[in-house]
Amino acid sequence: MFYRFLRRIEHANAVALDTGSMLEDFCRAAAEENDFALVWAVGSNQPGGPVRLLGIAGKSADHERAYFQNFDFDSLPPDLPSMRAMREQTTVVAENIASYPYVAGVQRAGQLAGLSSVVAVPVIVEGQALAAVNFYSVE
Repeated sequence: MFYRFLRRIEHANAVALDTGSMLEDFCRAAAEENDFALVWAVGSNQPGGPVRLLGIAGKSADHERAYFQNFDFDSLPPDLPSMRAMREQTTVVAENIASYPYVAGVQRAGQLAGLSSVVAVPVIVEGQALAAVNFYSVE
């Protein structure tokens, strides 16, 4: 399973036109090959550019895509795992995402329902964190 995932990632890197299309393929491969409930990438195609949704996949992706498509990511609290991962250029693990006040509010609104933990991994290109990929597990 992991080997198949790595092959798909290698292919995504080879055919990607930009960071966004590569991360969309990465999210899809991670969700399908590793059975994550949700995998999404947030970041920018260029250093200092606007933060936006770059890819999303998983069992709840269709529901979440509509919510995140026009979302103002620049307004997110800086303590969220994805924001910390990009800012600190390190992997951030949150075993209980509901402990974040912002996430708890989003879950009450029906988004990210049933998701319990996340690992946010920065995507670093030439010393700049352009994005973070978030891997969610279920309760």
